[in-house]
Amino acid sequence: MLGGRLSSGGHRADSLHQIATRTKGDALFRGIEIIILTPSPRKGQAKAETHKSVLKLIHILPKVDDTTRFIRIPRRTNYQYGNAPQILPHQAAMMKTKTPSFPQQSIDVLLSPRRERIEQAQSDLEIDGVISSSQLRRYYGLEPVDLAGRLLTVALIRPVASRPALEVQQTLVVSGAEIARLNDTDLNHKLTLTETRLMLGIEADPEVWQVNPKPSLKLNQPDGVWISEGQRVAIEADTGQYHMRIVDQKLDSFAQQGYASTIWGTGSEGRAKNIEKKLGSRYKVSFVRPSWWAA
Repeated sequence: MLGGRLSSGGHRADSLHQIATRTKGDALFRGIEIIILTPSPRKGQAKAETHKSVLKLIHILPKVDDTTRFIRIPRRTNYQYGNAPQILPHQAAMMKTKTPSFPQQSIDVLLSPRRERIEQAQSDLEIDGVISSSQLRRYYGLEPVDLAGRLLTVALIRPVASRPALEVQQTLVVSGAEIARLNDTDLNHKLTLTETRLMLGIEADPEVWQVNPKPSLKLNQPDGVWISEGQRVAIEADTGQYHMRIVDQKLDSFAQQGYASTIWGTGSEGRAKNIEKKLGSRYKVSFVRPSWWAA
């Protein structure tokens, strides 16, 4: 017998126990093996071991056929909502008072007419490579269908490695075919970097923002470089895949290469606190929480 649950991190241990106890007698009598598919490599394995005479847990992640995954956004000749700004000046003033404050660059974009916001989003996408529907609404006041000519997909992503039950299904817009071929893990990483840039209010301008800079030496390179007031700041997008030893190596490498500081972006507050506790005294590093899926 084959079953499974590929959402919310798979079956809980108590669910596996109920499945096994309800079917064990009949399964042993009939010589039936029960196979359960799960997206988590660890969740429920201990309980499955208890009932290994009839129950087997197999770790598997659903794969998507990239040839049909993306569609191209059709071009539009008119805009349903006209060409008005997304917010008014008094709303912009209120946004500045919030904690944390909304980046001034994004406020300026939202105060712009709709066509200018579309042009800005299209231009920024050339640098970022991918943007989520939440990011488009929050920072540009747009919907994915506004970015005509781009490739669009709906992806199911687990954005934080330490939280397998956290699943985010969102519409993504990508800059072109090369980005379209990336797997969900790589898309998550790029979305995290996009969110870090947006929440810091950094322009998508090669003069101040460089993505995946080419290494001059065989050293760890940051995901992005922010040139701020003449100084180079390393930007790292961390989705929880790095062991602490790798984090240490990266921070040490950035320091050796002369970066003024490092901004470490991670969606996990616990991970940020752990890195700061273990390595914060050795390196000049600050932390942000780039939750690209947030409304």
